[in-house]
Amino acid sequence: MSGEPDSLMLIYLRRIDERQERLERDFGRRMGAIEVRLAAIETRIIAVEARMTAIEDWSRDTSGRLDRIARRLDLADAPA
Repeated sequence: MSGEPDSLMLIYLRRIDERQERLERDFGRRMGAIEVRLAAIETRIIAVEARMTAIEDWSRDTSGRLDRIARRLDLADAPA
């Protein structure tokens, strides 16, 4: 094969192989970027859930206090 020209089939197979390698590298980079973004979104969702839980807890605690204050000020009827 030292002096023989490559067959047309080998030329095309090499081109296909090079394109496939480029696609694999590009795909790998894109998937990495998607994974990073997804992790950031998951982190934000967890933070929002924590805030919602804190607000719900605060609201639960506060509503009982507000009810007691309203009863003391005769703004609300006593519970039955």
